[in-house]
Amino acid sequence: MAGRPRKFKEDEVIQKACDVFWEKGYAAASSEDLLQAMNMGKGSFYLHFKDGKEELFKRTLDFRAKQSLQKIRTRLAETNNKVEVLKSLFHERLNTEEYFKNYGCFLGNTIVEMSNLNAELKELAAHYLKQLEQVFEEVISEAQENKRISSTKPPRFIARYLINIWNGMNITKRMNGSNDILKEVVGLQLQILD
Repeated sequence: MAGRPRKFKEDEVIQKACDVFWEKGYAAASSEDLLQAMNMGKGSFYLHFKDGKEELFKRTLDFRAKQSLQKIRTRLAETNNKVEVLKSLFHERLNTEEYFKNYGCFLGNTIVEMSNLNAELKELAAHYLKQLEQVFEEVISEAQENKRISSTKPPRFIARYLINIWNGMNITKRMNGSNDILKEVVGLQLQILD
């Protein structure tokens, strides 16, 4: 007779799976890696994630994106200078802990990995990055109206430029290993927000 499925806190389990996927990527994360990190048996896993690894991965993308976007929106709501908050988001990404330095952006990594493997997962990750782009656009539009930035480029254009920086700096950070030069480059690129 099978044992009773263990109860668990879903957010904690999803976060643990997210850490595995973020470190290893979708393809390299084995079932054993995930089950061990989540402290789950196979029976409980398939009871809660009926479509297996792919469903779990979708849930981690959703969890990570919503959590990150909520933190950003909260910070923006609590400040009088939203442009400075945007700039700080980029600088903070350069100052991540050594452990996470080489992981890059979870969503960006997914788009790259899934481009030739799974169009649905690629599009899901792209959807969430577009939400971040939308946040950038809203801040830029408001800042232009309030004369906080001088650029007259369309807000959508500037937002796309920022997303390009966001994605590119993750690759360059891993390529160079040192953030000193990248900090100068990002600082130069962010002058579009002056």
